[in-house]
Amino acid sequence: MDDIQESFRSFVDKTLALQGGAPINKFSLKCGDRHDEVHVDHWINNALEHGVSELHLRLTDVMRCHFPSNVFVSKTMAKLTLGTEISIVRVPSVTSLPAVLKTLFLDSVWFDKREFSDVFLAGCPALEDLTIDQKSFPGLPNVVSSKTIRRLTIVYTCAHDVDWFRAVALDTPSLVSLFYSTYARHRYRRHCNLDSLIKATLDLHFLENVKCGEPFGPNVTNLIYGIRNVKILHLTSSAAECQGSDNEMKHISHFLLKRECLQLVHVNFSETIVDSKKVQLTEDLFKLPSASS
Repeated sequence: MDDIQESFRSFVDKTLALQGGAPINKFSLKCGDRHDEVHVDHWINNALEHGVSELHLRLTDVMRCHFPSNVFVSKTMAKLTLGTEISIVRVPSVTSLPAVLKTLFLDSVWFDKREFSDVFLAGCPALEDLTIDQKSFPGLPNVVSSKTIRRLTIVYTCAHDVDWFRAVALDTPSLVSLFYSTYARHRYRRHCNLDSLIKATLDLHFLENVKCGEPFGPNVTNLIYGIRNVKILHLTSSAAECQGSDNEMKHISHFLLKRECLQLVHVNFSETIVDSKKVQLTEDLFKLPSASS
């Protein structure tokens, strides 16, 4: 066994032993697959037994397909981070993270599409802040369903599975803030429930020359309809670069007229536009009608 690995294990064991019976407020563990699951799971369970309130796990082990079941039934955790590049085949059916858990951060974790919302999120009845930072790790959840989430961040930069994960549904009636950065999907399910949304940032990327079995065309109509009550909307340069064409102005005008609650919209201009043109476009945008004016 590598001396460094043994030294690390000894250090963690001694550190946890020194804790005695005192509670642990925050426990962060980052390690790779050089440490066997028995040791790692023992450390995690030790922290849980000490009533940890913040648990941050970033275990870069491609062979790991689960976390200790105690992680999913803790009665003391307020914040939980799970990662990194791990595929969770099954979430314990007894998952119950009651009123204490408010913040959940998922760092490149794949879940079975039914397990994620139907079991995991369903077992978090007080969750308010959810971040799904999938990066380029395949497997963005098809459904995010929660009655309590107020802030949602989704970041996904994997392009090669866009054709496989075509439909996305956001059933989050209490959501007030959304940051959504990913490739535009083939469709967004009609029942996107975002009625409480106040602020949204859309950073939609569009693929070119996609090769697949049938024509692929991103359609964000239902997503746009879902954010109809938003008051502050930020469209990043990936989502909208305005060149100032008549057609673009027509679409922007149509969009504004459909957003009765919208108070502020930020449109990025293409970097190729000269300053004088930007001034003219700014004046033109201010002249556009809006439903809330």
